[in-house]
Amino acid sequence: MIDPIFDYASFLKRKLMVGQVDPWRRTDDGKPLYVVLVPVDVALKECSEWSGQEITRTEFINYLKLNDILCFKNVNEFQKIKEDLKEQIDETPLKPRKRQLSEEHKEKLRNNAKKAREKISNNL
Repeated sequence: MIDPIFDYASFLKRKLMVGQVDPWRRTDDGKPLYVVLVPVDVALKECSEWSGQEITRTEFINYLKLNDILCFKNVNEFQKIKEDLKEQIDETPLKPRKRQLSEEHKEKLRNNAKKAREKISNNL
């Protein structure tokens, strides 16, 4: 049984054994996929040594699933999950937003630019 006082998910993230692999860009709206980046046995051994607990492989994998960290046997399994998630994402591109400035703010910026140009020309 895994002792709840140990936060193995954060420990593995600090050790760079767990990482986010998808979505790659912050503009993606998909749910982040966190996976174990090393073999499960290596991560399990590291957690066991850190906590001093005896953890079975099944308990460890179930713990990772509860913390939304996925384990894959091979790359094909990862590709299948990724494709399933892509079907759920709305693919409409985001519209670029133009910054809206009030006339007072535009005038203030113009005056600042004029002052800066005068200051530069006076120094030459």
